[in-house]
Amino acid sequence: ERAVDFVLNMRAGNARMNSLGAIGRKLAENDPAEALAFVDSLPYEDERRRVLSNMNWTLRQQSIEVSSRLVAENRDPMVQQQLASGIAEEWSKYDVAGALAWSESLSDEQARKSAVGNVLGNWIESDPVATLRYIETNIDPEVQSSVLQSAFNSWSRSDPQEAASWLSRLPEGIDARLEPMYRSVANAYIQHDPMAASEWISGLSESPERDLSIETLVNNIANTDPEAGFMWASAMGNGNRRNNSLRRSVLAWKKLDEQAAYQAVIDARIDAEEKAPLLKIFEDGS
Repeated sequence: ERAVDFVLNMRAGNARMNSLGAIGRKLAENDPAEALAFVDSLPYEDERRRVLSNMNWTLRQQSIEVSSRLVAENRDPMVQQQLASGIAEEWSKYDVAGALAWSESLSDEQARKSAVGNVLGNWIESDPVATLRYIETNIDPEVQSSVLQSAFNSWSRSDPQEAASWLSRLPEGIDARLEPMYRSVANAYIQHDPMAASEWISGLSESPERDLSIETLVNNIANTDPEAGFMWASAMGNGNRRNNSLRRSVLAWKKLDEQAAYQAVIDARIDAEEKAPLLKIFEDGS
């Protein structure tokens, strides 16, 4: 109590903000209800946000039953927005059904979407069929795309190969924007295993998703292997993405071996209109 009184009388600034965060974290360790009451007592939004951020991990490690009840009952939308997704993620590691039911019951729409997305991110790893069926039948078509992207983002960080294999197996009833999903999965896959990711991308049929995956690959390898980046870029179909990826690879290649890069452009089986801006890189030194 003395520490709380002391901090609340400090001047505004980093020292006060850091101290408030430390107190919030300590209160959350001892008494989650008291911790949230402390948040409610703070007069400024930025201070409440900082304290909630600091106690987020701690509340996830406390009794999920207690923390989830307190968060769901709190009338401040910021509490649910800051804490619900973390609780849902932790809870869904061992009880998907319970975490999903709680997430769906949240009163704040933003918190509800985020929490449900985190639950699905864990669920899809263990049972993609059931997860996709749930999204198809229970999620509003207007938000299916964002929910799917959130789930695949999480999945691709832990198992990019499996996540990539399911991109082509989405139920026909799901309305999803595929390009952002391919980008995030491709990026995670390339970081995890560049060779396996390259094989996956090469097996994709010609499509905007394939072009975007190649673009992601080129962005990752252009500086370290610009020759491979140039070859991949040449295989793209989309005009703007193809031209940008070719230029990026040539610029990086020129720094490593200007003569080889120049000869590659000369020998490339691309239209003269595409070669012209690439050759200009060598002419004007840009």
